[in-house]
Amino acid sequence: MALQLAADHPQTVRRMVIAASGYTMSSPARTAQMRYVTAIAEGRRGAHYLARQKVTTRAAAIPLAAVMWLLDPLLRPKDPSDMVAFARAEDTFDLKDRLGEISAPLLVIAGGRDSVYPADIVRDTAAYVQHGKLVVYPRAGHGGTITSRTFGGDVADFLSGT
Repeated sequence: MALQLAADHPQTVRRMVIAASGYTMSSPARTAQMRYVTAIAEGRRGAHYLARQKVTTRAAAIPLAAVMWLLDPLLRPKDPSDMVAFARAEDTFDLKDRLGEISAPLLVIAGGRDSVYPADIVRDTAAYVQHGKLVVYPRAGHGGTITSRTFGGDVADFLSGT
């Protein structure tokens, strides 16, 4: 949403940071998310489809998928309609062709093991905007990006212009 805002209304954005994100999601992440959304919309369990995006190795995804399948009824919202609409919109989101219109300085913080927004997508996101900077936490996955011990300092330094 931040990238879209910066492209559509550049006068409203002076600096911005996106973390564990990019101009589009990876194809495997979109497929997993749509399998999840379809299952949830049909009243079936679907959380297990997202297991591979939550961890950094396939081996870890197997037991996590089982746990997510078991916990699915406790994790899903009572009314999933907003979540389904958001996921379907996110599935088609691709701002690559408009990145060059973004003039505000942009910091992209990414996990080196993120399968949702992998290296090529985050690298291009930072490279194609007018003033992009990329910081990669090599051992972090998708969720581990914002929990990195250096995350807060990296964001503060960038936003303060240091």
